[in-house]
Amino acid sequence: MITKLKKLFSRIKKNELIRVGSSTSAANILKMGVGIIVQKFIAVQLGPSGIAMIAQFQNYLSITTSLATGGIGQGVVKYISEFRDNKSEFRKYVSNAIYVSLFCSFLVAIVQFIFIQRISEQLFKTSEYTSILTVFGVTIFLFALNNVFISLLNGFGQIKDYVVSNIVRSVIHLIMTTFLIWKLGLEGALWSLSVIQSIVCVVTGYFIVRSKWYEIEIFFSGLDWKVIKRLLAFSLVAFSTMIFSPYTDIEIRNLIIGQLGIEQAGLYDALVRLSRTYFTIITMSLSVYYVPKLSSIKDPVLIRKELISTSKIVFPIIFVILLFVYLLSDFIFTLLYSSEFVSIKAILPMFLIGDFFRCCAMVLGYLFIAKARTTLFIIVSLSSLAIKYTIVYVSLPYLALQAASLAHLSSLVFRLLSYSIMTAKLRLLRE
Repeated sequence: MITKLKKLFSRIKKNELIRVGSSTSAANILKMGVGIIVQKFIAVQLGPSGIAMIAQFQNYLSITTSLATGGIGQGVVKYISEFRDNKSEFRKYVSNAIYVSLFCSFLVAIVQFIFIQRISEQLFKTSEYTSILTVFGVTIFLFALNNVFISLLNGFGQIKDYVVSNIVRSVIHLIMTTFLIWKLGLEGALWSLSVIQSIVCVVTGYFIVRSKWYEIEIFFSGLDWKVIKRLLAFSLVAFSTMIFSPYTDIEIRNLIIGQLGIEQAGLYDALVRLSRTYFTIITMSLSVYYVPKLSSIKDPVLIRKELISTSKIVFPIIFVILLFVYLLSDFIFTLLYSSEFVSIKAILPMFLIGDFFRCCAMVLGYLFIAKARTTLFIIVSLSSLAIKYTIVYVSLPYLALQAASLAHLSSLVFRLLSYSIMTAKLRLLRE
């Protein structure tokens, strides 16, 4: 038994994903810590209703920033990873990624200004916060540039710079959000969300400028429609995940608010926030290491080996985390939020099982992104979102908040099964 344990720890220690995870652990831990502190502060100061309104705005920011970048983030990571040793090629992808983002952010800003009143009323049920949306519209190009810069750091394998930029973002997020909530309440939280990425863009830009590959000319290589077309192929992937997913969340939240009240919506969002917190470790490590690694591997045998190796590390970790959350749910909800949120544990088991399937689907789904199987990825993503919304819509009057947890589980089981079947049929892991 002792010999087997030694072999297990030896394998874990040598695993490259663990080494990347260790190098990003400072950022992961700090980001989780900041998230926990901010969540606690919001829960105490604003309660469940405040959490629900903040979640509405966060979903909207996710939609607009994805549109503002043209949804090309994963494409930038993929092609920069492939061509980072080919100067003439990667220059094309860097410059055209900037062009696409600036153009798309300009269009998004125009549309937001035209419909700003309607957007505010749809999100917040009031036009009181149009000034926040106005400032966000003016600075949205900085949000877009920051996302492109982060993708470049990722694609070029500058993990240290990637980690430091995330640490700086976390520190700024903590200071700005807590201070503004303390001074302005809910409005302060919304102001913080609307400007923080613009401030962080300056920091991320600094790391870009000091990179070895950086030359000012790299941003003016000229339009290349072939490159733009390749990058925009990933837009559909981004739209299916970073646009339709938060939009579905907004609509589900509106259903819950309409039938059960804003307090119940806030309770469910607290559970979603908790899930996002412990998934930070998994998603950051996978995005920094796993996608670029799969993109660079051509041999199906090596791809299968990498997938199995990653699964052996990721699955046990997420299982332990989920078990820990379940066993200590009362303590965790009281610690992170307040005793007011403990009642959410009634829907916790089904939600946590869904999160395990989410992790499994994530590991397999990244294979489709890395290998540019975008159409299949989109079909699965949109279908799972449709299943999620439909289950909530149909069962909410009968199951109350349990309907949202059931929808979460069902959609993720469908996603995993779909990826598994398509991987087998397409022989992605066979010669």
